[in-house]
Amino acid sequence: MSKGKKFFLFFVVVMTIFVFYFIYHYFFQAGQVMVVSVSSDGRYAITTDLSRKAILWNLKNHSKKILDRTANIYSAYFIKNSDEFMWQHDTNNEVMIENVAGKILKQFNPGFPTYGQVITSDLKNYFASDEDWNVFKLFNEIKTKIMRDDGGFFGGGKLLNFNLSPHDDYLLTAGLGITNTPYPTIDTSKLQSLDGVTLWNVETGKAMQQYFGNAAKTFATLSPDGQYVVAGDEDVNVFVWDAISGKKIFDLWDLTLGKYIGVNPKTGLAEYDAAGLNVKLPKDFGDNTTATFSLKFIDENHYLRFNQDIPSYAILYAVTDPKPLKYLKLSNPWISVDAYERDQSIDTSPQAHVLVAGKQEENGILVYQYNPHTQSLKKTWDSNVGFTNLNAIDAMEWLILLAAVLFAMLFAKEKYFHKIIGLLITAFLSIAVIAGILILIECYHEFMVSAKGLHRLSLLAHLIVYGIKLFTAIYLGVLIKFLTGKCIVWFRK
Repeated sequence: MSKGKKFFLFFVVVMTIFVFYFIYHYFFQAGQVMVVSVSSDGRYAITTDLSRKAILWNLKNHSKKILDRTANIYSAYFIKNSDEFMWQHDTNNEVMIENVAGKILKQFNPGFPTYGQVITSDLKNYFASDEDWNVFKLFNEIKTKIMRDDGGFFGGGKLLNFNLSPHDDYLLTAGLGITNTPYPTIDTSKLQSLDGVTLWNVETGKAMQQYFGNAAKTFATLSPDGQYVVAGDEDVNVFVWDAISGKKIFDLWDLTLGKYIGVNPKTGLAEYDAAGLNVKLPKDFGDNTTATFSLKFIDENHYLRFNQDIPSYAILYAVTDPKPLKYLKLSNPWISVDAYERDQSIDTSPQAHVLVAGKQEENGILVYQYNPHTQSLKKTWDSNVGFTNLNAIDAMEWLILLAAVLFAMLFAKEKYFHKIIGLLITAFLSIAVIAGILILIECYHEFMVSAKGLHRLSLLAHLIVYGIKLFTAIYLGVLIKFLTGKCIVWFRK
């Protein structure tokens, strides 16, 4: 076989491996989980992930079913007190409601890609947010806008959180909080911009109560009995309110300093009292000043607090006590507490004491069982979808890049060195131009209105990164061969 044919064959093999790896990794492998929703009985969970897969997980027999490969990545929702769930097509905005047996019960189109959605157990009252946090209610196929917001997914950097009360009487929303100025008086006669934490009447679609105190990105949840609202934010505030009266019951204590007393008039510094703080912060906890990422009830009277970028612990609280009860250790792979746009990738079933979370760096889910007697968490399932081991993925990348280096070393001729370098520089510049165009596209608002647009942009960005890696490997191989040749000539002299 001639050198030219060998060159061509080797090139085809390397590029085929690269193309198949890329296609498999980004089209057939599930991405990181963006939204998790657990059934009330803790038997099932539905997720939507970055690769646009909607997946139904059986948490008892540890199995999964891919429902669709074109799902809105923010649309998973398990309907309370039922075996029914919903998700949205990313291609046509059609919302699908089906049960765990695979029977489609209902489908409808809200007219926009949802950034958070819920529906009552009788399938009559549907609520959803668009990208700007405008909230719509759909009842008997009549769509009504009930809220406008000044934040939005891309402005606020998170989903607008939805929580339905146990009997579907109330809806709780949480977006961006306000601390320095009181909330405006709720005026049910007109559409208002209601930032922060708000309680709504499900039947009328009217705001009933707002809860004052949180700042910036805010996360809130209702207790299983509907009596309490717990809300935290990225400004390290966590408050507990009476849900109906709106009265603030207490602020959570600082994890190391204890109860906030006030500002010392002489020093101007905040003062705390740690006398009643009985649980010490673990040494390996990390930064105790990090923002709240998520709050989820794990039984009727206790909830878990997750702090941003602290994946190794969940903090247990009693809803009637401002002090932490216990730090519950979590194990690697870590839960997803790294990005606010994934704050809905953690969910619980208080009834079954089950915690389900997406993984921080991989696809698939982590399932923990909470023991209310020992107040402990035990991991019961570490699941993924397909080829997900990061070490294996890294190994595949290195093999491809090593093959590219060897390819260049074996077949690059020294007399063509300058031409090859010129071609590689041209390729780099071309990639840079494409990257610049993509950045401009990313800034273009209309391209960002759907999860599908984000996913496509992500694929193009990854393709560019792989292209740069591949060209760098070829450049390195050519350079090694050129320098090796020069060194051999120099030593011979």
